[in-house]
Amino acid sequence: MEWINDKDTLFSRLFINAVDYLQKKRAHGNYIFNAIMQEPASETDKKQFAQYFTPIDVALYTAYQLLKDFDYKKDIIFDPCAGKGSLLIAAGTVLSIKNGLKDGNLLELLHGAEISYNIYNETIENIINGLSGFIGGIKKEMAKSILMKNIVCADFLDINIPANSYVIANPPYKEDKTKNIKNIWIDFAEKISSSKNVEALGLIVPVSICSADRTKNIRKNLKNNFGSITALHHEIRPRPLFDKVEQRISIFNATKKSKEFIYHTTGFIGHKAGERIKIWENKFVSINYDDFSDIFPKIDVSDFDFYIKQKNLDKKIRDVTLGEKTFLWVRTTGRYKLAAQYEEPPLITTKWKKLYIPKEAAITIIKVFNNGDALKWWKMFGDGRDISLRKFLNNYKILNV
Repeated sequence: MEWINDKDTLFSRLFINAVDYLQKKRAHGNYIFNAIMQEPASETDKKQFAQYFTPIDVALYTAYQLLKDFDYKKDIIFDPCAGKGSLLIAAGTVLSIKNGLKDGNLLELLHGAEISYNIYNETIENIINGLSGFIGGIKKEMAKSILMKNIVCADFLDINIPANSYVIANPPYKEDKTKNIKNIWIDFAEKISSSKNVEALGLIVPVSICSADRTKNIRKNLKNNFGSITALHHEIRPRPLFDKVEQRISIFNATKKSKEFIYHTTGFIGHKAGERIKIWENKFVSINYDDFSDIFPKIDVSDFDFYIKQKNLDKKIRDVTLGEKTFLWVRTTGRYKLAAQYEEPPLITTKWKKLYIPKEAAITIIKVFNNGDALKWWKMFGDGRDISLRKFLNNYKILNV
């Protein structure tokens, strides 16, 4: 990414310092960092509204990617779940550094919604504090008046998205049976990705957005409605992207202003203690929308040849139907390696599946499970966690033999 490699720019220096701040977990005099790193108002709100603060580097990265083609003369920024305002602070910071926007001109661009009455006033106060270095030319009362006009206390699912919105969001990850949906973030993402009022989006969401059956509509909306998509994906090992949150995360940025119809993606990125900056020094692989179907692949540069091979082959394991059948045991989970064997395992758990398949298919499965290709394929086309045998057998491609 050009901004992380150019150490001399004001934004890149700010970003690098933010990563250092996160790793050392120490008090810092930077008002932006301290404002973004605010915790939820209370444990009750954290549980009820699934509130988790967005790490500084994640917030700044998402905002920077989102605002590349932002037109401050007609576009606005909208956060549907503002929380303590971390993403709006990040967006305001980017706009001020890149475009020189300050004071009321900057605050007038920040819009959003926050569902919790307990946190709403803190949302406003925290944004003012976080952007204090850029809005010193107006009084606090004026700043508060502007923000309270543009940021409403309401459930995003019950309101309209304003026109010309650049939506930036870390939606709540929480089931809500009262709304008859599996997870709130899915409903948020579907509404955002399908809206005619959204010019661009930056979503921080679970990696299941890429391949799960329940998120298929989101992927369809993204491909149909946006011209360019950038997706960064992060593993939970050795360390998660969000501190103490055991969830694989994808950061999706998409814009309607581009007509490239290009998907830029990483594979699963991991980082060790003290090496968080490596997340942001990654390289992206770019493919045309026509090169993939309804699954958004996660492709590391080193795995691009494997992706091309899978794309160009025709025969799938499910197509192997001839020959004597045999039993095969498959372990469908494994952090670094999956397992397939003819012998019945000594301890059978729910992670072991028994197949009865042609011998040729069994030989192929054992080979690709042992050499790591099956796990590579699942990280690319699945969620990187428990492999779906149905999807594997129906979609993994092999040479005609």
